[in-house]
Amino acid sequence: FLWENIAHEVDGEEDGGPLELEMPGTPKQWVVFLVTAPIVIPLWLTVPDVRREGRDWLYPLTWTLAILWIAVFSYFMVWWAMLLGDAAGLSPSIMGVTFLAAGTSIPDLITSVIVARQGYGDMAVSSSIGSNIFDILIGLPVPWLLHNLLIDKVEVIGESLLTSVLILILMLGS
Repeated sequence: FLWENIAHEVDGEEDGGPLELEMPGTPKQWVVFLVTAPIVIPLWLTVPDVRREGRDWLYPLTWTLAILWIAVFSYFMVWWAMLLGDAAGLSPSIMGVTFLAAGTSIPDLITSVIVARQGYGDMAVSSSIGSNIFDILIGLPVPWLLHNLLIDKVEVIGESLLTSVLILILMLGS
């Protein structure tokens, strides 16, 4: 399974210090480098690496820039999904509910499986619930607030919004 390979790689890794961009040697390393370069290089150029000597005090800036980069990457991900959906004749809501929701949940699944296999079941559950809480409390309202302040009012249409909120409250209460 994919997560077994990833868990094996994670188990063998140490936090070896700051990120160093090195030229790949093997064809497989070149493929990985070329696929990840559009994400890694802008991050490497703009986000201070707090693992470097004397830069640990930059962690608030690093955190803020990381969140901003997530917003930028998310914008492009949604835009490209809408373009693909239009090309395939699928509505934006179908693309969002199926492809984007599933695609953004896969990293949570992989990390939860890895930590659960390492014996940290509580961490796996906390991660899956915590990421959704972050999405609800920060990921949705902050962009909506900015849009309301800078552009125009955001209208949220949800027939089952009350039910969803009640289920979230019950999850948090249990």
